[in-house]
Amino acid sequence: MQNRRRETTAMTRRVEDAGLFRMPSSSMVVVMTPRFRRNRRGDCIIEGFVVDGRNELVAVEVLFAGRRSRHVQPLLNRLARLSEDVAAEAAKAGRRTPSPEDIRMPIQAKGSWRNRFTEDADGLQEKFLQFAVAQWSIIDPPNPPRLFGERPVHEDQARPKPST
Repeated sequence: MQNRRRETTAMTRRVEDAGLFRMPSSSMVVVMTPRFRRNRRGDCIIEGFVVDGRNELVAVEVLFAGRRSRHVQPLLNRLARLSEDVAAEAAKAGRRTPSPEDIRMPIQAKGSWRNRFTEDADGLQEKFLQFAVAQWSIIDPPNPPRLFGERPVHEDQARPKPST
């Protein structure tokens, strides 16, 4: 398959955001798990869950791409700490450590849905959704929320300029 991506060094904020956020942005609570990976471009992909229209949890990939991937470390640290705390509590109570899918932490996220495709073992394409995150905050009462990431460039330009 042909790689049509631009070199990372040739990427501007506008071009990056135009590729990531093609659909309108939406804001929602995403429940994160401590399972994550990095792709070959250095983007961080975390497994998470969202509530669908039938009030059921649906598994999704949550993408922190491009310049936003540099700001995801506090979230990864918090997920690792939560995982360690849950494992310690389970050991103290004499229970098995829960699987990573059962360790969950909510964040408030603003981003855009993307269609992704993979091939299964038979060579057939499977479609799944990926949520590309522009901005996020960790929901951690009683601590005040701290905003990470940045708005997509095209949303900044759509805002009316204050009159002087």
